[in-house]
Amino acid sequence: MELTWLTTFRTVAEAGNFTRAAERLHLTQPAVSGHVQALEADLGVPLFDRSGRTIRLTQAGERVYRYASRIGGLLEDCRRELADLSEGTTGYAAVGATDTLTAFFLPDVLGRFRRTHPGVAIRLHTGLTEGLVDALIQDRLDLAVVPDPGPHPGLERLPLLELELAAVLPPDHPLASASSVDVRDLALQPLVLYERGCMYRGRLEQAWVETGRFPETITELGSLEGIRRSVVAGLGLSVLPLVAVEADGRAGTLVVKPLAGVDPRIHVVLALHAGRYRPGPVRALLSELTAGRAAPLGTGGQA
Repeated sequence: MELTWLTTFRTVAEAGNFTRAAERLHLTQPAVSGHVQALEADLGVPLFDRSGRTIRLTQAGERVYRYASRIGGLLEDCRRELADLSEGTTGYAAVGATDTLTAFFLPDVLGRFRRTHPGVAIRLHTGLTEGLVDALIQDRLDLAVVPDPGPHPGLERLPLLELELAAVLPPDHPLASASSVDVRDLALQPLVLYERGCMYRGRLEQAWVETGRFPETITELGSLEGIRRSVVAGLGLSVLPLVAVEADGRAGTLVVKPLAGVDPRIHVVLALHAGRYRPGPVRALLSELTAGRAAPLGTGGQA
């Protein structure tokens, strides 16, 4: 078995077809097909189901992919550790963060880091908490700044800060004159929320399960700005971190109210894949992010 076969197989699995994999690997499509066929012959099992218009992993392919990902991660660790010995703080750090934290927390931190580590590139990936945690465990990220997902096997969590959720309404909405907005009343309104996998939405859904009252209309969007503009346009109400909408509240473009009937606090953590080697650039960024912060929360079992 050749390592290049495993690398090619993993790339095809992630790209979804042989053509895109060939482009990523800078190989011809016949060469990519040859690597996969050689690996299948060596293992004695088909790794892809090619019967339809698209390819998908067989059960054997799914298992081989897990091992190929781990091997690829170890090889990347080896390369980066060796480079770290000779290059010091040059290199890169792959960072994940949710939309709100990318906009309102990371810029100041990364700006300071850039001034002291000009040779380090930051590869920033924005997404929902669930997807970012998966990317960490699969070693596609070095660290992530996310709402606390709770104990998770293989995940180390360092407390960073706290966000406060608030109800967000258009100025002409009947609830705009209320002193606060109860989560049960939100369930009676059209809502504009992040997609499933967002911790803010998860907090609301948990409260709705407890009260037995569920909204009939939810418009799902993937960006903070899209949600904010949709509320301004009257598409529905929302729940967002106060830091993201307090300027709108002062300007009068939105009405921002305290959220009642649910704990509005969201604890934000720095999440890491426990036990993985951390190159110099990642260690330096960790130091910048955690300066003066509390002790680790630990790994623990599945929440």
